[in-house]
Amino acid sequence: MHGTAPLVPGLRSFLAAWIVVTGWVVGGKQGQAQALEYGLIVEGVGAYEDGLPFWLHANRQGLLGRGTGTMPSGLARLHARYATAPGPRLRFAAGAELAARAGGTGETLHFHRLYGQARYGAFTLTAGRLPHTAGLVDSTLSLGSMVLSPNATPVPAVSLAFDYIPILVLPGKTELIHAKGYFSHGWLEGDRFVRGAFLHGKYLYLRGLGPADFPVLAYAGINHYVIWGGTHPDLGRLPSGFRDFVDVVLARAGDRGRAPGGEVVNALGNTVASYDFGLTVRLPHLHLTAYRQFFIDTSTAARFRNPWDGLWGLSLQWPGRDRLIRKLLWEHVSSKRQGSRYDAGEPDGADNYYNNFLYRGGWTYYGRTLGLPLFFPDPAGERPGVVNNIVVAHHLGLEGRIARRFAYRSLFTYSRNYGARDNCGDDGCFGEPTLLTPRRDQVSWLFELRGPLSPTLDLLAAVAVDAGDVYPTRAGLLLGLSWRPGPPQAR
Repeated sequence: MHGTAPLVPGLRSFLAAWIVVTGWVVGGKQGQAQALEYGLIVEGVGAYEDGLPFWLHANRQGLLGRGTGTMPSGLARLHARYATAPGPRLRFAAGAELAARAGGTGETLHFHRLYGQARYGAFTLTAGRLPHTAGLVDSTLSLGSMVLSPNATPVPAVSLAFDYIPILVLPGKTELIHAKGYFSHGWLEGDRFVRGAFLHGKYLYLRGLGPADFPVLAYAGINHYVIWGGTHPDLGRLPSGFRDFVDVVLARAGDRGRAPGGEVVNALGNTVASYDFGLTVRLPHLHLTAYRQFFIDTSTAARFRNPWDGLWGLSLQWPGRDRLIRKLLWEHVSSKRQGSRYDAGEPDGADNYYNNFLYRGGWTYYGRTLGLPLFFPDPAGERPGVVNNIVVAHHLGLEGRIARRFAYRSLFTYSRNYGARDNCGDDGCFGEPTLLTPRRDQVSWLFELRGPLSPTLDLLAAVAVDAGDVYPTRAGLLLGLSWRPGPPQAR
């Protein structure tokens, strides 16, 4: 079931113990700051024609599947979070969100979030299932990061992260360079081509030119994520030991005796990575941010052999919470070349992004792409991996407030889609370098509105439309209510 993700069995007892111990350690102490938040979100969604429009299911953390037929679906989410601060720099938190879905594609019930956290200063240790995005992109309007986006259900993981901390301080305590980082080990679902694979992730970013309130800030970083380990249906258990973990972390090739693939020695696992660069300029009445992701799928791409592909972004933000137009975003995605040698007559898509000759399930989790949602698996499930990864797209995002009461956002995406290299043919996977489809153009649009109906109740409403050759012409509607105790300004 697309978007349905129960907890990985081996983590259930660990996560439960983590949250119980966290509550026991901090729950009974006196004189410390404590907070309990909880609430309920109920949504109904339906579509005219087969399936939900793109922007009603994309980048929604796998909560809504693509759907089949025109049968309406209902979604209810009960969530709670407890946080406490025993000291000025020490904080603990534990949270859960139980999601129930009915109608449309069937009934599901799973923990969409279940986690515990311990934070000291700038460092945070997290265990469990919690949304996570890797890459310099706009948090509300973006198409998503090419490496890891909010398109799929969060992957259960244990992670250690630190926020921006100064690493270069000039005389006079002027902070010139800051760094932030992330390191994680996650567990993918068992029901995939390579069962029980792991997801390794890490990133490191540098921020330069001054402290956070400096008017000009430059960013540079690298993201490195790898699907590795697990049990292959033909080759058996793939390299999964500590030495293999070190090889994965360092992006090293495995030993010839341990790495599958005969005499071909590659870095272990299915790697997806990016180089990220960004610049923010804060003027008195306008904030401008530009960013660029260079996508890395092979070792040659890591040496900037494929600079044409990637994601460009430009964001304009006008300070002020109640403006009619608060933020405008433009993004451009290109993934046509993929390292193809045009001089040798190779067609587009040589690197076959998000796909791998061993990990044929591709860069997916429970049937949804972990990265950019424009790259998608076969909806019919007849072919493994990602069947649309040769894409050129332009994307516009707009957000603001209407009558100071209702917040809105609007997304408009135009894409040209060329399918992918044939993932499995008569001569096996990664056979003849042919494209699955000719060019198919697609337009997807969303308008979403949120606002308070009372001090404890918010309205959620969205309408979306698809038109083109990738998805049939269709329209969909989402209506929901969000209840949480406390005044709106406290939320």
